Amino acid sequence: ADNCQVPAENKRAYFLKVLRGLEPGVTELVVHCCDVSTDDWSPPDAAGRHAETVTLLSREFASEIDILGIKIIDWQDFHRMSQDTERHHW
Repeated sequence: ADNCQVPAENKRAYFLKVLRGLEPGVTELVVHCCDVSTDDWSPPDAAGRHAETVTLLSREFASEIDILGIKIIDWQDFHRMSQDTERHHW
């Protein structure tokens, strides 16, 4: 899915739908966050990036992750998991 094409006002609904539609396994979400509280830099589609930031940092999003039993992993976890998979040939 291409979240860059989602208008800022639809980011919340889009990302909640993404969470609710995840299949078992590992999924990588690529987001484009930004802080619009400074005038130092204005990236392309700052409004959309800010909407992603607000959505992903919201209590609602965190709560949905908990409700759905989603486990957040980092790259170290992913690396360990991939090594375990290679060792066991699953």
